[in-house]
Amino acid sequence: MMLTDHSKDLEQPAYTIGRSIALSQQIQTDISNFKSGAFGPFSLISAPMMFYIQDNVDLYQTLMKHVEKDDINYDELRNLVITGNAIEKSLELKDEFVLNGMEALKKFPENEAKNALINILKTI
Repeated sequence: MMLTDHSKDLEQPAYTIGRSIALSQQIQTDISNFKSGAFGPFSLISAPMMFYIQDNVDLYQTLMKHVEKDDINYDELRNLVITGNAIEKSLELKDEFVLNGMEALKKFPENEAKNALINILKTI
């Protein structure tokens, strides 16, 4: 912000833009582990997993037992997540972050940097 001579009142919107881009990209990466043809380990703290566990609380205890034994069947777990609505909820959260970033960008003047950030958010 100091490098571009923006006022202090733009610090929070700039933070929101950065956070929105980072988290929406992370969710997109999380979701890619559940697409057709995906296999092998994935993060158990990904957005789709969190949403799935939120709707299937009993799975948490079972999952923790498998974590302790280091015998997680990721493919079986992936299939469980895909059958629920966790992917849809993850996409909704990603879209919410994108919208928050777009809204924060409205506080900045029109220029190439703003247009580039808009394009980044549109492609996520």
